[in-house]
Amino acid sequence: MAAGEQLVGFITDTEGNYEYWRRCVALSRVVCFDPAGDLIFSRPSASDIFVFGGDVFDRGPGDLRIATELVRMKDTCT
Repeated sequence: MAAGEQLVGFITDTEGNYEYWRRCVALSRVVCFDPAGDLIFSRPSASDIFVFGGDVFDRGPGDLRIATELVRMKDTCT
C-alpha cells in the first residue's frame, strides 16, 4: 500500500447475524474492534472511508447490537 493511499471499506446485508458481522469486520482493512469492543478505523491517521450498505434489521438476533456499534462509531467520528 502506498503512503497516503485512501481505502474504502464496504459491509452490507448483515441481516442481524452478529457472528457474520464480526467476521466481516475481522476481514476489513478499514475498520476493526478496539480492545473495549468498539468499532473504530484501523488506520486512525488515514482518511479511509467506511460505508455500511444497510440491511442490518432482518432475521438475526444481533440487529440491535450491530446498529448500536455502527451508531457509536458514527457519533465518535463526527
